[in-house]
Amino acid sequence: MASHLEYDPTCSRITPVPSQILTVYNNTKPLNITLDSGATVSFIRLSTAIEHEFPIQPNSQLALLADEKTRLAALGEIDVTLTRANFSVRLRALVVKNLQAECFGGTSFHKDNDIEPRITTGQIKIHNKYQVLQTNPILPLPTALNSINFQPSCPQTSTTQPNLTPPQDGHAAPPTPLSICRTTSILPGSSLSIPIPNSIAHLTKISIQPSCHLPTAIQPQICSITDRQASIKNILTLGSTARTPYRLRL
Repeated sequence: MASHLEYDPTCSRITPVPSQILTVYNNTKPLNITLDSGATVSFIRLSTAIEHEFPIQPNSQLALLADEKTRLAALGEIDVTLTRANFSVRLRALVVKNLQAECFGGTSFHKDNDIEPRITTGQIKIHNKYQVLQTNPILPLPTALNSINFQPSCPQTSTTQPNLTPPQDGHAAPPTPLSICRTTSILPGSSLSIPIPNSIAHLTKISIQPSCHLPTAIQPQICSITDRQASIKNILTLGSTARTPYRLRL
């Protein structure tokens, strides 16, 4: 009979599973809500509420955390409606100064919007009707490109790229490549407004060519310029969100 002393002792380890993230929009600004049904109320970081210009109403209640000792003081509360595709959600949340994520959707958020998370398949069902994919936590989270840096890019020598610059004074101008030094994500079926530098804002259309060539990457698109912004859309409906380091080519 083998003795138990012949076996080395081991320490088991439980692998954490990331919480699901639901991305919704305040006009064109994305808000990434981390679903947390273990919290009885929702929370939003003060800096995030200010960035989105959410009206903050008075609220000074204390939230008791899971250790049953720590109390989190609220600086106020918000009650806003956010949208995505063809549905909207209501977010009632306490505003706090420090928070691990920009927003946690607690039990109140689940109840207000009849949210059914499906962690195994990476899906989220809302209002018992709309089903969307969770935001991929590995990729950069969707963000608004309010402040970005443009850098000149070396012109491409490939002859397969057509000259998409609108003719000026009857003559076709050479392409002017620009690179946006920013990486973000665009959810399937969603779009992102990209601010255009003043030097090219007079144009009506540009060609946007993301530099990532993976199967899930955003496809090159001809985008119209409106109010000095160009809108690029992720027309994918399946799979994960696309990683999109942008390259603009005029």
